[in-house]
Amino acid sequence: MSKPTPHPLKKTVTVPNLLKKKTGEGGCCDEAVDKAQKLIEDNDIDFLPAARDLLDMLAAYAARYRTEPAAGEAAVFKLLYPAMQLNAQGRMFHYPLISDLADVLVNFLENIEVLNRDALDIVDAHHTAITLIVKKEIRGFGGSAEKEMYDDLVRACRRYYRKYGLDDDE
Repeated sequence: MSKPTPHPLKKTVTVPNLLKKKTGEGGCCDEAVDKAQKLIEDNDIDFLPAARDLLDMLAAYAARYRTEPAAGEAAVFKLLYPAMQLNAQGRMFHYPLISDLADVLVNFLENIEVLNRDALDIVDAHHTAITLIVKKEIRGFGGSAEKEMYDDLVRACRRYYRKYGLDDDE
């Protein structure tokens, strides 16, 4: 058996990094970072109307998928979008518990393959939990009841993963 003949060397082309040329190198000065951090910490923007809109969007798609079954990434993304927005914005507007609950939902939606009844029940449970935080205007991380609610949602996701063979134990 003969050895295969090696391929001739290929020329490597270095592509210019145009984005780097436009933005430059290095980071931000400490003053700019401190100023931005202070703006985030001291903002008094009312996040709750936006949170309600995102929750309405989440509920509308979940209800729609209960009557009109949907599958695929596009359907999951319609649920994922409001969850991602709640996750990203909650902490910025002094509602870290909303971010934490939405983060559990985002992780769940990123790991499921089908929008079945059980998956939609978990979406609804997250919706109910976050709606409660919004209605009670709970800033910060809440208390023991909110911690228990968070833990219950995590356990519900784990049960789903086990039931549908999506857990890491396999």
